[in-house]
Amino acid sequence: MPTRFLLRLFLAVAAGFTSAGLAATWTEDGYRVPPYDPVFAFPRDHGSHPDYKIEWWYLIGHLEDPDGREYGFQVTFFRVATRPWDPDSITNPEFDDSRVFMTHVALTDVESGEYHRQERLNRAGWDALARTDRLYCRNGNWTLEMTDPTPGRERLRTSVDFGSGIRLDLDLDALKPVVAFGDDRGLSIKGPGREDCSLYLTFPRLSASGTLSRGSEPTSLTGEGWMDHEISSSQLGDDLAGWDWTCIQLEDRWEVKAYILRDASGEPSAFSRLIWISPDNALTY
Repeated sequence: MPTRFLLRLFLAVAAGFTSAGLAATWTEDGYRVPPYDPVFAFPRDHGSHPDYKIEWWYLIGHLEDPDGREYGFQVTFFRVATRPWDPDSITNPEFDDSRVFMTHVALTDVESGEYHRQERLNRAGWDALARTDRLYCRNGNWTLEMTDPTPGRERLRTSVDFGSGIRLDLDLDALKPVVAFGDDRGLSIKGPGREDCSLYLTFPRLSASGTLSRGSEPTSLTGEGWMDHEISSSQLGDDLAGWDWTCIQLEDRWEVKAYILRDASGEPSAFSRLIWISPDNALTY
């Protein structure tokens, strides 16, 4: 299989675990700031962290059917807080406006050029949620779930109905352990301020198998994927406008993650990063 480039460009004003002996730090408006020297506890930390302002689970990949026809897919769940987390203030859990869930899904048929995309925005409650004890996100009938949390053998499952009889169901198995990024005391630093950082977890190589249904018999698919889970309360410094991001899976089981943080004029920030991931998950920045 040729080298695959999995690319997603986006602008963002971005968004359990325990700290190594340090008290929690909070933003002025009441959201938690990632601690120095974070210590993760899985499977809990694959789930949601409502003390933080923003969080996302970002799944992308490439697939083939038995005839070699190629597809690309994306499933991204965002959780955004509208006010600091206070469970006692939620009067009706079925209509909770303290958290909003935005979900983007996309499917590309490379051969035909056919492209399907949908997005949803719902408040937390009966139609959208993210569990805190494990990875389970739902927005309407779209789901992303960790069905097996065994370290090094994690299994994910996602199900997306695009409408018009088009549905994608995939199981994804970790081919490499989860990676925690951070070249400064375990944090992914994205600016000079104490709050300009995130917790950044990645499954850099997932095997994928499942079905694509397009109004008739389902077509079996196989391929590979990548998933990022990022948690923050003030992702970018005031001088930054957004970023461009890419991940690359190479044939020799190396991967590359890279992002360019941009200021308002489009110039790159010194906090941009290129990271090599070796076959044994060692990181080179």
